[in-house]
Amino acid sequence: MSSSLVPVLRCLAAWLALAAAGSTGAAAVPSAVAVGLPGLRVSADPALPVAGRPLRLALDFHAAGDPGWCGWCPAEGAAGPALAFEQGTLVLRVERPAPPPSCEGSSPATLDLVVPGEEIAAGLLPVEVRHVVGFLQEETLARAGVEVQPDGPALGLHGGRFRLALSWVDPADGGLRTASAVRHSEESGAFWFLDPANPEVLVKLLDGGEINGHYWLFAASLTELAFTLEILDSAGGCLDLPVHPPACPTRVYHHPAGASRNFEDVEAMAAAAPPEPPAPRTGPDELVLDPALPHRGEPLRLLSTLGADPDGWCRVGQGGVAVDADAAVLYLLVEDLWPPILPPPCPEPPPGLAPFAWEVDTGELPAGRPNWRVAMVWSGLPPEVQQPLAETAFELREATAPGAPPAPLVLHPALPPAERFSARVDWANPATGETGQGRPTRLSSDSGQFTFFGPGNVEVALKLLDGRAVNGHWWLFVSSQTRLPYTLRVARGAGCAAPVAPGPGCEVVTFEHPEGPPANRVDIEAFAAEAP
Repeated sequence: MSSSLVPVLRCLAAWLALAAAGSTGAAAVPSAVAVGLPGLRVSADPALPVAGRPLRLALDFHAAGDPGWCGWCPAEGAAGPALAFEQGTLVLRVERPAPPPSCEGSSPATLDLVVPGEEIAAGLLPVEVRHVVGFLQEETLARAGVEVQPDGPALGLHGGRFRLALSWVDPADGGLRTASAVRHSEESGAFWFLDPANPEVLVKLLDGGEINGHYWLFAASLTELAFTLEILDSAGGCLDLPVHPPACPTRVYHHPAGASRNFEDVEAMAAAAPPEPPAPRTGPDELVLDPALPHRGEPLRLLSTLGADPDGWCRVGQGGVAVDADAAVLYLLVEDLWPPILPPPCPEPPPGLAPFAWEVDTGELPAGRPNWRVAMVWSGLPPEVQQPLAETAFELREATAPGAPPAPLVLHPALPPAERFSARVDWANPATGETGQGRPTRLSSDSGQFTFFGPGNVEVALKLLDGRAVNGHWWLFVSSQTRLPYTLRVARGAGCAAPVAPGPGCEVVTFEHPEGPPANRVDIEAFAAEAP
């Protein structure tokens, strides 16, 4: 019998057994099975997917002490009806076949699912895993959310005050193309040309107002193509890029072809000019997270602006935070939203409402649940029965033990362990004597970035492209957004992903960045086609 048929037959046998149990009145779910699958993890690749592009979801099923939890499989195949959109929710149906004897102590089962890009819209994508327990009988095992970024030409930073746009020259015909933007945090983002998994230019805009009265722009190139980066200060009613009145504050940076050049401008935009107060908002709006990708144990700051709607509802106060660990939902509670016919009367909303701010201690959130949904609701009703006023999602990254170096950045994780790549950065601050390791964030399977001090302040970015079909090698692109000295090591080989320096048997490419202006590296022969 073909080994590929075994999982299918097991699924079929389990389905028949459960259907028979349901028809005879017996319990549809064995007593050992609990609603809420232990150890279920839902992750997206890339971490911040883009609307209109294929979305890869990885779901890990852990045994969690019960051998019956292993061996899960899609109900009717990952490409079939097991994966479907239902009223805006991505639903995955799974079955639990009878576990074979070897199931005890087995590694977690993983389902890799690819959702077509035409199904993916910007905003919160709810994901729900359901267990098929019998004919037309299902139970919900877990819920999560994936935040999908809009696919657009402009990047908004610092509350949308600054708008950045990038155009690039296509060497095939010399035509000018508009790059698409992906926002990483309030201070940083990236532009891609042809594929959202292949970032070409990374930017960050830091508030240096207390030092020299300006915002500081850092742009790191991961491409040798010609491009033009433009930044606009939208204060004073300026329109969005690329069309705006000539009097609007703008700054333009040109990158020539054949180079890999960075930009560093500590007087990019004046910090003193505040944006004009926006018009009163209609209803709750703009639920955002700052920082965008926190580590466990770091404070999570959530911001939202509430305004008056046509019926006269108004905001009064903040009611706190409630946590539903089983459903991986943070509820932000808003106190006392009432219409003017009830006391106390609603005042006229001031122009440009200041945002609400919630501080959440992520150290108290349960481990093993990287994807969370944030829903803003009233405090006077049970949160789970309400339609959210606004919602979003975030990925909670695991923090390392105190004093332990951060985990390395793993690239091309789908490769066998002996061919897989990992990267780490060691940095130093000569002025203070401080040293440390960069904290990685994977942007896609072949790209990532490192921060040294804060999650919104990216210092080093890299991508490793598969160029074997062109010249028989892997291509490495490295860009810096820091003046500090650092050492980047990219290693290939089994056991080379340890957070310490790779040992013997690992193939290592090293990039030494001295103290001084940011520098890049392009190496289209970084690694040979095959591992030694």
